[in-house]
Amino acid sequence: MRPVGAQDGNATGPVREREGVARGPVGEQDAVRLAGVLEAAEALGLTPDGVRARIRRGTLPARKGNDGQWRVELSAAVLARQDNGQDGRQDGHDAGAVGRQDELARRLAWLEQAFDGWRRETEAAQGRLDVEIAARNAVIETLRESLAKAEARGDRLEAALAEARRPWLARVIDAIRKGRG
Repeated sequence: MRPVGAQDGNATGPVREREGVARGPVGEQDAVRLAGVLEAAEALGLTPDGVRARIRRGTLPARKGNDGQWRVELSAAVLARQDNGQDGRQDGHDAGAVGRQDELARRLAWLEQAFDGWRRETEAAQGRLDVEIAARNAVIETLRESLAKAEARGDRLEAALAEARRPWLARVIDAIRKGRG
């Protein structure tokens, strides 16, 4: 039990005394319902860890049962407070979480725009590269053709040089043989 004068987190709720006597509407049997942490979390729209944190802070009335587990006092006032969006919550959503979601949505929109810009830049660069590659391929093909012509000319020149290096008498004899044949 909490010391005299401790609030139970409910503005209209009771103040517990050391003897365990409850004063106020929570002390009445029909106005309070004890629930486990999981059930309270579901009823209040919180996570079990959120319920435990509120119990530790003293903003949610609770007591330990005989089994050592926390039992949360779900009074009409506590449930009404949760329904009215008090305690920083609205429609079952944490206001901070809604703000974070808005910020994340803005960041996502910015990232989508940036991605679209980068995609367009990449496509334009790819187009430029394709044109450059086609131009280089044309140059390479022209160089291959020029090389083939140069190799053929070199072969002809080597043959002519070999013929020119032959002795003159061998060339005359070959010319006579061709003339008779």
